[in-house]
Amino acid sequence: MKKEKIMLSILKEINARQFYSICKALEAEGYITNVENCREYIDGEVEFSLEGAEITLTGIKYVKENNMLYKGYKGLKEFRDWLPL
Repeated sequence: MKKEKIMLSILKEINARQFYSICKALEAEGYITNVENCREYIDGEVEFSLEGAEITLTGIKYVKENNMLYKGYKGLKEFRDWLPL
C-alpha cells in the first residue's frame, strides 16, 4: 500500500509531457519498447499511447536487480543458508 501511495503522489506531481519524456528516456535506454510518438495540440495538451509498449529483457533485469522485495528475499535466503539445519 505504501508503494502505491508513493507512485500516485509522484504521478500527481508530473504532467503528461514530463511523463512522455520519462517513457521516451526509458525507451532510449532499452528498458521498454513501442512508445508511440507524442501529439501536441494548440491548447498545449499532449497525447501519446503506451498501448503497444512492452518491457524488454533489459528492463526486466533492471527491475529484478533493483526491487527491494527481491533484494530482501535474496538476503533472507542467504541468511537461511548460514543457519545449521
